[in-house]
Amino acid sequence: MVNLTMPTTKATAIGGVLLVHMFVVSGAKKLTVPWSCDAKMLGDLMRRDPCDPVVKALMVGAGVWQLVASAAILSALFLGTRGGAAGSWALAAFTALVTLLFKVRPLRPLALMSNVSVLGGLVLLADALAA
Repeated sequence: MVNLTMPTTKATAIGGVLLVHMFVVSGAKKLTVPWSCDAKMLGDLMRRDPCDPVVKALMVGAGVWQLVASAAILSALFLGTRGGAAGSWALAAFTALVTLLFKVRPLRPLALMSNVSVLGGLVLLADALAA
């Protein structure tokens, strides 16, 4: 019989840090380099210049979203504060939206599978932090 108990606190912390690391780096990049490749992709989607103020504002908003949600998760993992599950769900929603906007059309199968895997990890982390 398979044991389906939740992972240990150390395993949850290690997995959480590994998952959140990507969002911290990405969020910080969006705040420090708002004209990055991400801005070009968003500009192309919106049919606007990547340096357009609307594109820049959306990039900054996305960066803040990623950093705040990541901080909530890390705070829950290491300080025992509440809000870690909400942070994980926030990053899951962000990942789902980005996946639908940028990985489906045109289809980018490897990037799509990568984002779906991250989405699965975020859902598991949300469940672990809600317990």
